[in-house]
Amino acid sequence: MTTNLHKLIDRRSNAVIQQQWEKVGIEVEIVSHEFGTWWSMVMSVGYEHMVASFIPPASSWPEVAGYTGITASNFSRINDPYVNEATDHMRTTAITDLGVAMDETRELMKYLLEGAWVIPYPRYPTYILWWPWLKNYSGETAVGWLPHIWPRWVWIDQDLKTSLGY
Repeated sequence: MTTNLHKLIDRRSNAVIQQQWEKVGIEVEIVSHEFGTWWSMVMSVGYEHMVASFIPPASSWPEVAGYTGITASNFSRINDPYVNEATDHMRTTAITDLGVAMDETRELMKYLLEGAWVIPYPRYPTYILWWPWLKNYSGETAVGWLPHIWPRWVWIDQDLKTSLGY
């Protein structure tokens, strides 16, 4: 079996990805594109076989959205009644009880991974550092589905900053 994988990720990983697919008898041709071309293909679903993207591994409720129909990152265009119902319930539950939504996510992942609609890429280490005078901050890069708005809820403790010599 041969398939094309259109991707925009670190080219150093190409050989590893190809070797893993070869282990299960699939020859993969990886086709890289300039970002604008790739983004146009992804948003228009202009690819025949597979596409590699920025979908993070499904290690938490917010990340599992890439496996469902609720975001543009549903590149497999999954429209499964069981997934849709479970996702709607998790989305509602997450508002008041994220722990329960996470438990439901773990159960849904068993079903999603069995279908292999999305193949998770290994999680890479990330680090978020901040000065001690930045208050009400604990490493967020997004609030819900809204990236880059977290600064609305933080403030600078000017006295602490001054006392530390800044």
